[in-house]
Amino acid sequence: EETKESEEEGGKEDEMKKDEVGAIDKRCEEKGDIIAEMKAEIASQNEQISSQQDIINAQGKQLEKLSEIVQKMQESQAAAAAMISTLRTSLNVRVIQMHAN
Repeated sequence: EETKESEEEGGKEDEMKKDEVGAIDKRCEEKGDIIAEMKAEIASQNEQISSQQDIINAQGKQLEKLSEIVQKMQESQAAAAAMISTLRTSLNVRVIQMHAN
């Protein structure tokens, strides 16, 4: 009878351990799902960051081109100002020559 009781207790203990292991397995599975979701979210954020970096790089190239255009415009302006100054000087010389004659 004692053996029967200890076998029953052992069976109950085994059943409790199985339930406990099952509960632990379920929690691990749930945590695994959460980790998978977090990894997917991180991957999505990495894609967004990469896309934003591409946009920033493209904008940087556009700024370089704009800077070159502005520099050329400034050079053209300086050349035009020099030409205007030369023309004024030339015109002033002619006016003086006309008055002298």
